[in-house]
Parts: sequence; C-alpha cells; structure tokens
Amino acid sequence: MRQQHLTRVGLCSLTLLLGTGLAACSSSPSSGGGTSAPTLAPVSVALDFIPNADNEGVFVAEKLGYFKDEGLDVTVIPYGETPPDTLVATGKVNFAIAATEADALFDFSSGDQVRSVFAVLQHDPNYYGFLASRKDITSPKSFCNMTYGGFGYASDPPVIHEMIHNAGGSLTCPVKIVTLGSSAYQAVDSGKVDFSDFFFSDIIQAEVQEHAHLKWFRPTNYGEPDQYAALFLGNDAWLSGHPTQAGEFVKAIQRAYEYILKNPTQGAQIEADLNPSAVDLPAAIESSQAMAKQFLLSPTGMVGVQTAAMWDGYGSFLYKAGVLTDSAGHKLSSEPNWASYFTNQYLAPG
Repeated sequence: MRQQHLTRVGLCSLTLLLGTGLAACSSSPSSGGGTSAPTLAPVSVALDFIPNADNEGVFVAEKLGYFKDEGLDVTVIPYGETPPDTLVATGKVNFAIAATEADALFDFSSGDQVRSVFAVLQHDPNYYGFLASRKDITSPKSFCNMTYGGFGYASDPPVIHEMIHNAGGSLTCPVKIVTLGSSAYQAVDSGKVDFSDFFFSDIIQAEVQEHAHLKWFRPTNYGEPDQYAALFLGNDAWLSGHPTQAGEFVKAIQRAYEYILKNPTQGAQIEADLNPSAVDLPAAIESSQAMAKQFLLSPTGMVGVQTAAMWDGYGSFLYKAGVLTDSAGHKLSSEPNWASYFTNQYLAPG
C-alpha cells in the first residue's frame, strides 16, 4: 500500500490547498462576460494519492474535455488529511478513488454507503520489495523473522503470512510489522525495515529516480487471490439521486483510460503538464506504459469492468483471515455478498 501525500492538482494554488484543507480545482474555465456558456452539472472526485499512473485518467478527462463533453463541471480534490474513502462515504464528494480492492472491502464491511463503479487496474499492482543487494532474501519464506514496514493496513499480516506459507514457510513464523512515518523507499534503503509494499509505479519511480535498486515478490505469484486497484467509489445516495450525472462521469473516465491504453506516453505528458511540480515525466511515462500493457485491460478486453468472482475471491480471503470488522469494530460474523457493492451499469458497452 502507499503512503499518502498532499499535492497540487491542475491549476490550483498550493497555498490555497494548504490554507483550506479541502480545496478543489474545476475542470471548466470560469465564464467571462458576453454569451453565457452552457450549464454544466457539478460533480466532485477525490484522489487517492499524488498524481500518478492509476489516477492519470482524471487529468486526461479534464485536459481533453471529456468531462465537458458529457456536460459536467468536475472538481478534483487532491489528497489531504481526510482519506478519500471518508469523503465519499460522508457525502463530502460524489466520487473518490480507493487505492485497492482491499481498502474498499474494509469500507464495505464497516457499513460505508458506497459502491465501486469503475476499476482502473484489473490486476493487483502490489509488490513486496527489498534491496537488490539483500542476498539473504531468496523467496517470501525469507521474510520470517524480518521486519516489514507498512502504513497500518489490517490486510498486511494475512497477505504476508500467506505468501510465506505458500513459499514453503510457516503460517505462524514471526514477522515484525512496524508503521512507517517516512517513505517506504527511505525505510528500505536505510535498513530500518527489511521489506515493504510498493505499487508497480512506485517501483518504477524508485528505479528512474535512483532512490533504491529493488527486487520484489508479487503476491499473486504465491497463491494470493487477484484484486482490483484504483477503484472509483460513488456515494450510494448521490448515485441514486443523480443516475444521469453518474453515468456521464463514468463514461468520461472510461473514455480517458481507453485513450491512455492507446496513448500512454501522451497520457503521462498531460498529467505532467497539469502537475509540473509533482510529476517526474520519465517515471510517469514508464509507469503509464506499464499500466497500459499490464493492468488496464480486463480478460474481456474492456477497461473499468468488474466481476463478482474477483470481488468474492479477495473478500473471502480477508473474511477468512478474520481482519474485516463492522462499524463497531467487531469481527464480521458472516460474509457479506461482495457482489452487491459494485456495478458495471454506468460503463459504455465494450
């Protein structure tokens, strides 16, 4: 999982963002005098991270006018002190990006009234990385008796131990888990921790910017169920009351990621143009190209689509691990119907 940072989005002033806590950028220009512009419906979306490959579609849809084509005036909320999942669950925004399916499953189990309407990454983007110089780490089994640096996610222990077990180790072997206050790169590179969890784009950025030379293991290569990531969650009440705008938003996002699929370099350039102080262009281009090649397309050849099988697979894994809790913090006593928490209804036909 990722450490979160506040950043600048689009043409917003960083001073404004820091001053207000929850600031925004509009996708449409302010109107001047003269002829009135067509009225656009307001919609808001909160980002899960600094501008990067998986939320690139928001910037592409903004820059290329896809939101405006759908009749929308979209406000983009950068990541701040309040998690995007909380903003959408409480109705502060209409949509928010959840980093992974695991994050969304915790939202669902705790009773948040949200629904997944679009899955950007069709496969698990998480890799457990360590310094390439560590000759003592040859498989996940080597993680026994080592220190893992994470960011407090309850899904970390079952994922790590399942990897160890499927690599020939014991499910009960000790792994020390610490919560990081610095970046995963710094913690691994300094030796504070032995390994950490990185998105595919984080690893690319580490290599391009020479933060650290990493090797890694991918959970899905060691028996972990696959999961979606960069999920657009919609507020249930807003979706019910605004079905037209919900469909327009998802179709614009779908169009943006279809553009990136065919034009990953241009997609990264657009994101960098709108966020010049936050995006390293070489790393962004490599990440966008990797995303287009490995993560965007579903087995049926669509972007954004979701299946009950994928949701059930990872949901059952976390439920059986006993880490999912309700709104009172109690472990779930029965497994929910995870398929009820997503919809493909707003997608344009493939």
